[in-house]
Amino acid sequence: MPKPCRRHPLTNVLPRYLLCPQDALDVLEAVEALHPDARQVALVVDRDRRGVLSMPIIGGPDERHIAIDPLVDVLVQALKGNPDGPMGIVLCSVRPGQTIDETPADVETWRRIQGRCQDAGIELLDWFLSDDSYSRSMAETCDEGWPDPPGLVES
Repeated sequence: MPKPCRRHPLTNVLPRYLLCPQDALDVLEAVEALHPDARQVALVVDRDRRGVLSMPIIGGPDERHIAIDPLVDVLVQALKGNPDGPMGIVLCSVRPGQTIDETPADVETWRRIQGRCQDAGIELLDWFLSDDSYSRSMAETCDEGWPDPPGLVES
């Protein structure tokens, strides 16, 4: 395990597999604790759903929400055609002070980004909407949740 120096503290919050929404929420909570001004967070996983990267997007002091589409654009461009195989992503939009309700616009956005990721060969595991104390999984709200991870053998 890497050891941090005093000037560069260790901030790796992806030490394990992401197998279910709760695993992702644990990581997102750690990222938000390190970056309380983040308004978007992306988690990138490899084809076996091992954590590769956490990417917080910091918002301005008056911003409550940043559209998710520009972040998806960046991720699709960076991850499509990966020579090591398909990658997966988990997204989170942090909306402090707002009540998280399922809105038609959020459902439409979820469907749109699902299609964009699928077209690029990227597994979109989830998009969480988060306020100060609650997170909603769009994969569980709009679909049947996360598919089983590749290679999972039930006993």
